[in-house]
Amino acid sequence: MALINCKECGREVSDTANNCLHCGYVLQQYSFPTSLSMDGDIGKQIVNWAYNAALTGKVKPTEENQHLVGSGVGNRLLVLHKNGISMAGSKFRLHYQQVEKIKMVSDGLLIRFWDLENQDLRSVVIDGDKNVIKLFLARYQKESSKPNNPAHSSSVSKKGGCLKWAAYIFGAIMILGMVGKSCEDAQKIETPKSDVSKLQSIAKPIAFDNVDWTLERLTALKKGRMRDWRGDEFGYISSSPYTTIGEESKENGLQTNFSIYAESDRKDRVNVVKLMMNENNRKRHVENMNDYTAMAKSLFATLELGMNGELIVLIDAKKEFEFDYGAYKVCSKLEKTRIDVWRFTITKK
Repeated sequence: MALINCKECGREVSDTANNCLHCGYVLQQYSFPTSLSMDGDIGKQIVNWAYNAALTGKVKPTEENQHLVGSGVGNRLLVLHKNGISMAGSKFRLHYQQVEKIKMVSDGLLIRFWDLENQDLRSVVIDGDKNVIKLFLARYQKESSKPNNPAHSSSVSKKGGCLKWAAYIFGAIMILGMVGKSCEDAQKIETPKSDVSKLQSIAKPIAFDNVDWTLERLTALKKGRMRDWRGDEFGYISSSPYTTIGEESKENGLQTNFSIYAESDRKDRVNVVKLMMNENNRKRHVENMNDYTAMAKSLFATLELGMNGELIVLIDAKKEFEFDYGAYKVCSKLEKTRIDVWRFTITKK
């Protein structure tokens, strides 16, 4: 057995290991998938109105990626498209199906991808603000998991032999793990059955039908003024600035933060109001969840929707749930990535 340097993190690792024990990099060489189900078109660039579809940072070119990113060291703009990712001012253009792994590392955002020109795995790292990277990753997962962007299912083989499908599928599951469980898979909390007709009188579909009024009411929560109601090919959105609470984490130097979103498929109404908490500091988990539940209740109060006892019990339980509430569907969902991300949504039916 001998020690070699990992191509991704540079640390020493055994030459017999399949993966780097430090960063998880695949050390074994794989042959290029023979049939990526893609047409090479990455589609229209996504407008960055939600401040999560672009990332600016420095890229340090390496021998394996400079044919795409260029040879100069400097700031680059990484942007999401309908079907892929591009880097402004360079030849770096990836279809989502070329991306083998994308994750946050200590140096920034790591993208490992299938290089069409050289037909092997290459990687690039772009540094940047950690919070911006997290937003970018969340938007990437949303866009790349849409029906028109299925993960490629090409067989991948080791040099000198075949790699079983199960191993490749496992790797794909690891990549998509950041998406987390959907509300449909969330653990349900058992509650007594309700008379929906009675709830109709509590939750009236008024606020969501008036965009300006809804945004003004959300601004009244004092989490920052809601941004202008803007739309693109994916729909309309408005969001608040991120509000930080509590002390910084000793592990990542970040504070837990909150933001509020209003979303819709039409310009003249709001379909979804969402509260998002990025739990960057798990040491204050109890306080974080207390703040999360208090703000969830505040959404109902400020939008004048009213609340019944069953809904209050569900929110106070501080667990995942989904609940039919008259004219609305209410959902609390946990997405586990490098941090815990809680999303509380009110969706008009």
